[in-house]
Formats: sequence, structure tokens, C-alpha cells
Amino acid sequence: MKSKLLIVCFAVTIAVTGLAHAGFPTASTSAAPEVSGVELMRLFQSLDLAPEQKHYIVVIINDHRPDIRAEVDRLMSARERLFAAIGGGGGAGGEADVRDAARAVAAAEEALAVLRARVNRAVADVLTEEQAGLVQSFRGDVVERGKDRVMRVRSFVDRWLTRHSAN
Repeated sequence: MKSKLLIVCFAVTIAVTGLAHAGFPTASTSAAPEVSGVELMRLFQSLDLAPEQKHYIVVIINDHRPDIRAEVDRLMSARERLFAAIGGGGGAGGEADVRDAARAVAAAEEALAVLRARVNRAVADVLTEEQAGLVQSFRGDVVERGKDRVMRVRSFVDRWLTRHSAN
């Protein structure tokens, strides 16, 4: 039962911080990582964590959970404001509203990135070299899928523009 709790806590932390960085689903060309729960479960199983490691990871995540939630909420709110400013043509303030909202997103992204790095360092200290290598490989795969996603979206947009451009 503790093992499942650890996996759920770790998955939620990664998924929530990942979602915040990914933003809301849009037709953008964002290379934000997309990780499914099934993929996370496979990663955790492949790590074959010892009971002590699971304990320390739970402690690390629980220690940072309130800050993670607060920063994710701040980022999601900032992104909502930005998307509203972009979608509304910049609102009453026009471009200034978009710029202000974009700066708020950048500040929230920065704070969350620092927090994620702190958590990642703490968790990495608990892992063996082999486990750390598996995590790095997983991250590399996620980054590659993000790049592939950008290329697919660009290709779709290019085909659509070509098909619907006036000759």
C-alpha cells in the first residue's frame, strides 16, 4: 500500500508540475512534455526503489507539496490571464495587457522551475547511479516526443495553409 501511495504522490507531483509547464491544451507549437500515468508507472516500476528510497522520496515530495501546489496555481492563473489577453486581442489595454500577462507567466514559470529543480536534486540524491540513468533516459524520451509534437503541428499548419491559400 505504501508503494502505491509513493507512486501516486510522485506521479501527481511530476504530472502537476508538468501540466503547469505544458499549459492548457491549445493548437500551439509548444514542445512541453506530455507524460501519461501509464508511462510514469512504468518508470517507477523500472526504478525498483528500495523501501528506504520510497520513504525518503515521499518525505521530499510531502515537504514541497504545498509550495508546488501554490506555484502551479499561480502559473495556471497567469496562463489563463495570458490566453484571455491573447484571445481578446489584448483586451482594453491591447498589447500592453498581453505583455504584462506574458511577464506574469514568465515569473511563475521561473519560480516553478526553481522549485522543480530543488525537488529533482533532492530525489536524485536518493537514487542510485543506475536509477538516475533511467530517469535521465526517460526525460530524454519526453523531450524528443515534445520535439516530434512541434514538428507534427508545424507540418499540419503548413499543409492547411498550402491547401487554403489563394493562388
